[in-house]
Amino acid sequence: MTEIQELLLIETKIEKGKLCFYITAKDIEITELRIVKAFSLIENAVKQLYRDDIKKVYFVYNINELNLPSNFTQIGDLATILKNHETILAEKLVFSIVQNKNNVFSLFFKLFREYYNPVKALYLCKDSEETRRCLHNSKSRDSFPNICNLLL
Repeated sequence: MTEIQELLLIETKIEKGKLCFYITAKDIEITELRIVKAFSLIENAVKQLYRDDIKKVYFVYNINELNLPSNFTQIGDLATILKNHETILAEKLVFSIVQNKNNVFSLFFKLFREYYNPVKALYLCKDSEETRRCLHNSKSRDSFPNICNLLL
């Protein structure tokens, strides 16, 4: 039996004392099975927040390589996963960053907001350097758009 190719790579890193989950989309075709597996990986990452030794966490979503098909209908499934863990996210998530070099994410997020409102700030960065500045420099962070505020 052939294993399902992973749509996402999830890496856990500690940077300057911060626990960061880096969730990076791969440049492969999106299929229903890959989406199911990807959402399972995201949920497993979120479930790590229930550990007592984790006090604060940051999520960095790199979606530069993500090519959403026009008929993508699983947004509600992702929202359900996040809603199911909303309490722990509100408690331990400091903020999230979406790294995307174009504005396609804004279209996705407008649709996503119909199903789910993030419990913490969600910043938009274009590349790894901006992501580092947003993650580690609170003064610099204010210069990045908070997507939650932009799409009210």
